[in-house]
Amino acid sequence: MVEIKLTNGEVHNVSHDKMLEFMNEYQGKIVKYKKADAPPRRSKQKTQVNQAK
Repeated sequence: MVEIKLTNGEVHNVSHDKMLEFMNEYQGKIVKYKKADAPPRRSKQKTQVNQAK
């Protein structure tokens, strides 16, 4: 979801699927938009385990 603030003070949360339609409808009225905070990505490092022989 993306948070979009309009010039009249309204704030809308729009899904990515509806983003293009929303931008076309409210063109010129958008003050700012902000993506929702995503959780930090985990590194994909492989851990090696030494097994006893």
